[in-house]
Amino acid sequence: MDRLDNVTVEGFGTYGDVLKHWLAIEPLIPKGVAQRVETRLNFKFTEPYQGGKQKLLGSGCEWSIAGINDFLEKCIKLRTKLNEAKREGINASEWDLWLKNILPSNKLGSDDRLTYRQIFEIIENEYYQGRHKFTGEKRSRESVSCQSSFQRTYTDYFVKCLNWDEYPDWDNAKAFWERFPENTCQYEALGKIKKIISYCPELTKKEILPKLNRIKVEKKRGENTKAIDWEQFFEWLQSQEKLVQEMPEKQAMAREGWLWIFKMCVAYGLRPAEIMSAINLFKPISNNEVKKLWGEKGKKYADSKGINPAFNDKVNNPKMLLILGNGFEVTDTSGKKHFITNKTGGRFCYPPCQNKVILNYLKLQNIPVQLPEYTPNANSKPRTIAGGFSNELGDKLQDWKCPTTQGYSFRHLGKMMGLLSGLPIGVIAKNMGHTELASEQFYNRQTMATANDLAEQATKYPLPYQVAIGELESSGFNLDDPSVKAILRIIYQLDD
Repeated sequence: MDRLDNVTVEGFGTYGDVLKHWLAIEPLIPKGVAQRVETRLNFKFTEPYQGGKQKLLGSGCEWSIAGINDFLEKCIKLRTKLNEAKREGINASEWDLWLKNILPSNKLGSDDRLTYRQIFEIIENEYYQGRHKFTGEKRSRESVSCQSSFQRTYTDYFVKCLNWDEYPDWDNAKAFWERFPENTCQYEALGKIKKIISYCPELTKKEILPKLNRIKVEKKRGENTKAIDWEQFFEWLQSQEKLVQEMPEKQAMAREGWLWIFKMCVAYGLRPAEIMSAINLFKPISNNEVKKLWGEKGKKYADSKGINPAFNDKVNNPKMLLILGNGFEVTDTSGKKHFITNKTGGRFCYPPCQNKVILNYLKLQNIPVQLPEYTPNANSKPRTIAGGFSNELGDKLQDWKCPTTQGYSFRHLGKMMGLLSGLPIGVIAKNMGHTELASEQFYNRQTMATANDLAEQATKYPLPYQVAIGELESSGFNLDDPSVKAILRIIYQLDD
């Protein structure tokens, strides 16, 4: 992880080795005598004499393989003495004398602080020891997606720290915070600084955190300036299809491939690069194969012998089931392969748009002969490789004069078309790979025309049963007619 001034966070090999040794030794440490706080090894126990209180003492043992071995030896001695004192009794002065001779540090370590660099190292190590939030897959330092995510989540904030080798105090924490002006992500930055300070000793936290908590910033709301509605997309798509007819064959085939990608993003509300991870485009796939490809996420499902149809099979896949994997593999210009993960992993998808006229026009199951390929430059940074396909998609939209230049606008439109189709928000959210809460909070970009359509749609929802009865009677329908009864029974799920 590089700073802008080329200062690097290194030493994780060493930290990792020490942590691995700690995890091996930890089960051998007696119960009720030890406490580890990141890289600080303390004693935590209850004094064995009458009226004794719980004590938290620094061990004087450094965070190293030798220090951990020394800590284990001291913990065993402490546990043995506590057991002996419990059996035979001991007074406060005798206990203090023993403690002073055997465990010379009778207060928290005088310098158990961590520099910013050390804290950044710990956070990075913890990140790569964790798992993907949605797929459950183990994170890897070799993954460009993981590297890109860590940079976006942490490194972009760490580089604002002026001196990585200082110990956190209020003055440098305040200077750190002031590196984020009002037009930046202040809300997120404040949260990151609080997280960093949480790794400090208690006295440092008590000095800094209350002051940080008094800083009030609001989370920035995204502006809906990059929205598109169906009429705009339809008009632009028609103009592109006319251009395709006039192009040389090779150029036309390339553009048809991209137009199909855009149509899929709209109809399914896909994230820009998710279509690249589809696993049933041209051939059927069994549930067990899907489960295997989904990795850790797939393990929560029981085995099944079912077979899912190919996406382009119009006969056996009339509902247009699309199955996404956890991501897709690309090969860079040097021949090295990279696996780029989807944000929420694999899922089953059906189009939220249920308008048959629109779906028939889009002809989504007629997959073009030539689909876009993505070959990242071998010298590109992980973030560029991970986001390269989405960036290329945005470039095409700009070059071809689309009303929006953001691929995510199609995802927002996909949700709106689901709402206009009358689907419950929960069904739409599931197909789009997120929660109802995320759908309500983050996927509401719409044009004025779409807002009007949604408002009008509210007048077309089914009437309550008693209101429907009244409307039928006033319209001259015979409520005793068997066909009318059957229709009402089906619509309102009535008992016979």
